Amino acid sequence: MAPEFLKPWTRENPRYLIEMQEEQPTGAVVGAFTAVDADSNIAGYAIIPPSPYFNIDNITGIVRTSQVIDYEETKQLEFTVVAYDSGVPQLSATAKVIVTVINVNDQDPKFEQESYNASVKENSPPGTHVTVVKATDGDEGPFGEVSYSLIGDHAADFNIGHETGEITVGGATVLDREMTPNITITVMASDGAHINSRRSTTVPVVVKLIDVNDNRPIFTQHSYRASVAENLPVNPPAPILQVIAVDHDEGINGEVWYTIIHGNENESFTLNRETGILYPGAALFGRAGSYRIEVEARDGAGSGPHSDNCSVDIRVTSVNQHKPQFVLPELTNTTVEVPEVSNTGVLNYLILTVKAIDRDPGENGRVSYHLKVGNRNTQETEEFSIDQETGELRSKIILDREVKSKFELVLVAADHGTPTAYETLRLLTVQLVDTNDNTPQFYDDYHFSISENRPKDYFVGKVTAEDKDEGRHAKVYYYIEAGNENYAFYMDKSDGSIYANKSFDRETRDKYLLSILASNNPDIYISPADAGRPLIHNTDHGHVNVTITILDENDNPPIFERNDYYAGVNSMAIVNDFVTKVTASDLDAGDNGTLHYYVASANLYKYGSEKPSGSIVPSPFNVTQDGKLVTSGYMAEYNQDRFIVEVIAKETAIPERYAMTRVHVWVFEASQLIRVILSKSPEEVNRERDEIVSELSNATQSRVVVDEIRYHVDASGHIRREW
Repeated sequence: MAPEFLKPWTRENPRYLIEMQEEQPTGAVVGAFTAVDADSNIAGYAIIPPSPYFNIDNITGIVRTSQVIDYEETKQLEFTVVAYDSGVPQLSATAKVIVTVINVNDQDPKFEQESYNASVKENSPPGTHVTVVKATDGDEGPFGEVSYSLIGDHAADFNIGHETGEITVGGATVLDREMTPNITITVMASDGAHINSRRSTTVPVVVKLIDVNDNRPIFTQHSYRASVAENLPVNPPAPILQVIAVDHDEGINGEVWYTIIHGNENESFTLNRETGILYPGAALFGRAGSYRIEVEARDGAGSGPHSDNCSVDIRVTSVNQHKPQFVLPELTNTTVEVPEVSNTGVLNYLILTVKAIDRDPGENGRVSYHLKVGNRNTQETEEFSIDQETGELRSKIILDREVKSKFELVLVAADHGTPTAYETLRLLTVQLVDTNDNTPQFYDDYHFSISENRPKDYFVGKVTAEDKDEGRHAKVYYYIEAGNENYAFYMDKSDGSIYANKSFDRETRDKYLLSILASNNPDIYISPADAGRPLIHNTDHGHVNVTITILDENDNPPIFERNDYYAGVNSMAIVNDFVTKVTASDLDAGDNGTLHYYVASANLYKYGSEKPSGSIVPSPFNVTQDGKLVTSGYMAEYNQDRFIVEVIAKETAIPERYAMTRVHVWVFEASQLIRVILSKSPEEVNRERDEIVSELSNATQSRVVVDEIRYHVDASGHIRREW
């Protein structure tokens, strides 16, 4: 037997009628279509022919959707299900399935534009057309029927046709562009579904309110005040003030122009009609005073129906136009010479009367005089004062050029102008002119030195005196007023240089003391009688002592007092026994005059021989550095012999010149001495020794050698001091 589908399928009416909502997802179960077979099992199911919308499970017979089905595209579908048994031969049965798609509200209304822009004049009456919006809905039937409404802010300001979408001005308020130039309203489009399934969408509508001239201009202030100087520039003109009126309309409706409607006599002022800036219309010089003008502000670029007025009060003030001009001193940098007055002791000395003029009238031209110290005007400094009204510049102190020779002052001529006061400056140098009120002064004595033997005109030294005067009064001339014996020196009177007038010999004179006079007089005469003696110092001149020392040079050789000395020595003499004293001198000083003594030779002459036996070495004699000749050995072996001892006196300084003397020494026995008694004291004998020896030599016709001079002792042993 063939398979049979379950009821309501019958062989007479082999079909199924089912309903299915649109927009079911793919794979949604449409239904189970199963069959039974009395003599075999069902082998499987199939949709013949295949359907693009459905598929079937060949085992269970469950049909599912293959795609989403849209009612608006397909309202009814059909497909055929075939069931096969497992018998042989295989039998089948078919069932026609008619699917009715049920409409679902699945689409939103859609506006033709994403947003709408419209415009309407402000203050438009209710019912004025604004714009029309339109939306469509893809659903069918009531689900596709669209209605309109307004929601949100400003919904009460407009109306909308429920079915037509026409927006008109509402009656709730007046549309004022100056308050809200643009209004955005929201239009909602809804379909005709039940409220629970109703779908809707919204769109913004921007309504621009078109301006109408419904506002008048209003000045920000109805009274303006300004004060200007009479020298306010005219070309180009300087702004005085700006009047401002505000009109809240836009475009030409709100364009405000300004006009002077009253009070502008002589066209003194001009007003920029667009900016409202007030300028001088003519030069205001000499027109100081108060002015009031009336200004109108009108909309519509000056042609509108609305206007407002304001008043402008202008005060023109006279201006300080000119700076003071100095008449005296005229130059910017002036020097005035003033004699110093320290000797006269004048205070409040009138230096200068300052004078300045100012071409301004009244207070603007009144001039006062000051001194500028730093950035401050004052009437006096430590040294000077100036009268504020008369300009008399006077000294406050005794002016002494030697204390301060120049003063720098800044003179001020200031007016009393308004709104700005001016001042003019002058640099004044007060130069003190010197008077000869100071004498040349020396401050210390001078000490110079010059070596002997220098040539004539040799420079010795220079003296300088200071004179605090200036110019010719400060020129100093120098003179030797005393101490210049034999005109040993002369000097350059113009510069104080002292020169040697001869070559000096220190051994003749080693020091000079000169008195120097310093004077402003170039023609002082010092008489020869005064040149060598001190003068009483004149207080009109400066005086100073100059000590000139003649320095030594080694220009003198040593000289012995005698070329030959004669002495005797006892044959019993021992070492260092005194023989005689030799004396040499050198006129030089210091090291130059220091001498060194030594024995050059001791030539022995045997008794009765006139020929020397030679110089004995070592010498039996020494000489000390004070010239004492002494024995250096025993004399017994030279008894009755004689020596000629050569003694040298040599300089210790270069060139080490020397002198030589000969000492004749006889070696005698004590018994050979002859006593000569003189009725003179030993002091007299020593003074007259050479004369006495000469007389004795003449009397005896022999060489007389003095061995000793002493007081006479008589036979009774008494000393005779007069002998």
